[in-house]
Amino acid sequence: MTAVHVWAPEVRDELSLQSHFTTGSVITGEAVRADADWRFREMELQVVWRVGDREQYSRTEL
Repeated sequence: MTAVHVWAPEVRDELSLQSHFTTGSVITGEAVRADADWRFREMELQVVWRVGDREQYSRTEL
């Protein structure tokens, strides 16, 4: 899976050219049948690569 994380204008550094970072991940898990639906019993996300200003994330207040 590829995910793009975009910073809101009020959160990002106005002097930075970076307004996002992108990650590539591998997701593995186990799905089980529950009545007429499927449910995840477990799921694991492993980030394989990152590009962009990930440091902005550590400067935000959640």
